[in-house]
Amino acid sequence: MHDQRAILNKQLLVVLYMYLGYAGFMILKTSMLVASPDLVAENLITKTQWGAILGWGAFGAIVGKIVSGVVADRLGGKWTFTMGLCITTISVAIFGMCSTAIGFSLVYFAALFAKSSGWPSMAKLIGNWHSPSKHGRVWGLLSTASRVGTMIALSAFGALLYVLPWQHMLWVASGIGVACVGIIFFFLKENPSPSIQVDNSRSVEHTNHPLKNTSLKQALLVFATSKRVWLIAVSMMGLTIMMDILNFLPMYLKESLDILPAEAATIALFFPAGSFISVLLGGYLFDTLSKHSVPTLVGILLTVAMGSLVVMIGMPEFGLSATGKEYATIGCLFVFGLTVAPAYYLPMSIFSIKFGGPHSGFLIAILDVVGLAATIPFNFVGGALADQDGGWVKFFMLVIAIAIISVFVTVWFLHDEAKAAERMVENVS
Repeated sequence: MHDQRAILNKQLLVVLYMYLGYAGFMILKTSMLVASPDLVAENLITKTQWGAILGWGAFGAIVGKIVSGVVADRLGGKWTFTMGLCITTISVAIFGMCSTAIGFSLVYFAALFAKSSGWPSMAKLIGNWHSPSKHGRVWGLLSTASRVGTMIALSAFGALLYVLPWQHMLWVASGIGVACVGIIFFFLKENPSPSIQVDNSRSVEHTNHPLKNTSLKQALLVFATSKRVWLIAVSMMGLTIMMDILNFLPMYLKESLDILPAEAATIALFFPAGSFISVLLGGYLFDTLSKHSVPTLVGILLTVAMGSLVVMIGMPEFGLSATGKEYATIGCLFVFGLTVAPAYYLPMSIFSIKFGGPHSGFLIAILDVVGLAATIPFNFVGGALADQDGGWVKFFMLVIAIAIISVFVTVWFLHDEAKAAERMVENVS
């Protein structure tokens, strides 16, 4: 009993350190988004150029995912996580010294290249420390770190913009990054000690996994010929774009509501606030609901998410006062975050650890890369649309069209997952 309690305490500490580290990643990334309205207001960039900067950042994240997935599988999660957080911290500090679109693009590329190491690193650490039966809850909890970090950044840095220029705000964010690097470097452990057994299975890389002792090339062939991998890949393309509208929100809110950048950042935090609640509950639901109930739940959630976008772009027709528009926008953003986040974070993460086994870090990297690749043209096109007359309506209409496809493909994937789980039970029995 005492040994089990000691093991649980160590597992909780590992989750805590990963939580703090990934929240740090998101604080650093979001600090640059908070600065974006000021970059436009000071005529350093246009909205079209901001879309291009985001596109280059997505490309950096793609390169980073490919590299970090392999590195995490080879060197382990802790060192990949630590190096990524360190480089991201340095990049944010340099971002505050830039003054041209090219400079912002290069530094944002570097920042997202490094930040992309977070998810593959955590996949390895979770596989080392937790049994498969707990993965849904662990991923659900860690997914909230992304939202918590984003909320902290939007609220705290939005407030700082009242008293500090955007450059100094970014340097404050870098200081937070330095603290997070220290915590991860000194306290996070890669593996349990040899004497510790985690629920009779130290990791998902157990002896019966079909991909055990396979090369990366052999695993890639398995991934490439799997219908479910293709379905979740297409799903991630649409869902990543839906989540990435946060990159444009501070600008959209400033212009549509005619408010200060600091106020826009505060309102934008209701998107990650909704995500925080739903992902925390979603991890529990994914572990407890029947496999056939999950597709229905996710389909309903994504349909409601689309509805919130429709309400938001139709708001000018409602005849609301300025205050009414602010409250209605807050409600739409909260509902959107509440309904889209579980579909984005949980199915891909759970599937990758279960299906990828010893190559789970690389599978997560592949799926993240596919999602990020879809955001590159979206960011370029979205920024250009936003610069046009009535551009924000066109921007959100594009997002809604993408969301319709995402609902269909995501539900299809989850139905196939349920069927695969049934076949596995039948084979065992």
